Amino acid sequence: MRIVIRILLWPLWGTNYDQVARLWQDGLVEERMAYGEFSYEAEKIWCNEDIQKFILDSKKRDGHLRGYQSLLHRFEQMATRFLNMHGATCKDMNEK
Repeated sequence: MRIVIRILLWPLWGTNYDQVARLWQDGLVEERMAYGEFSYEAEKIWCNEDIQKFILDSKKRDGHLRGYQSLLHRFEQMATRFLNMHGATCKDMNEK
């Protein structure tokens, strides 16, 4: 199961979405540009149920469920912002 999770998470780390989220959050990349280039992939990754479970379990182990210290906090903010901008939910994304 751990190998499967690593494969599922590869798009997240392999393309550095958390770093893109940091640049977006710090205002170094315009929201419109980040949305145009990364929204679909970020939304699909964020809405994957296995990834959601892995991230939640990791947050529980670390003791940081919310806030800037939680695992992938910036990515979570960016992906949920993109979902809101897109007017979609994870259910919508999982049906695509």
